[in-house]
Amino acid sequence: MIFPGRIACLLLLFLGVLGGTADAENYVIDPGHTSIHFKIGHFHFAKVQGRFNKVSGEFSFDPANAEASKVRVEVDVTSIDTNDVARDNHLRQPSFFNVARFPKAVFSSTRIVVTGSRTGLMTGDLSILGVVIPVTLDVTFNGVAPHPLGAKFDKYRGVVVAGFSARTTISRSSFGMTARRGDKGDKAELSIEVEGWRKP
Repeated sequence: MIFPGRIACLLLLFLGVLGGTADAENYVIDPGHTSIHFKIGHFHFAKVQGRFNKVSGEFSFDPANAEASKVRVEVDVTSIDTNDVARDNHLRQPSFFNVARFPKAVFSSTRIVVTGSRTGLMTGDLSILGVVIPVTLDVTFNGVAPHPLGAKFDKYRGVVVAGFSARTTISRSSFGMTARRGDKGDKAELSIEVEGWRKP
């Protein structure tokens, strides 16, 4: 996750005030405010849009050393949702996601490179259908702060939230998903929004 030098200094001070340390802090992904959407072509007419409704994972970052941060995300592929029940059931079959054998997709970061004041490139291993391929995401850091509702509700008291956006494009055939590439397209555009929670 992306923290350039000058922002890192501010975050270091901020976390110190909260009682944190200069070491990496661990966050658990908030599934209610995390989403993975995709778009993929349907012939040359339009792009089918969908999402995965069940996402979990965690990430850690050291505000003094952003490039040492780590991310791991698990996607429940059975939760695919394209707003069409028949199509979703079709995509769960062996010719596509084969969810009976491979119910989860997993992304684990391996390298982070800071590119701007709030941006960076995150490379990691993406596993789909048992095939692992390196994928690079364009990441934007949106902010970190105590939860805005922490003073009103016990659920949020003491919670620190960090948020990020990410984009990438993958080729489904690279993972062995080659069925009906002619009409369903091969390149899938991914749009990812993540919020993580940290409690003292």
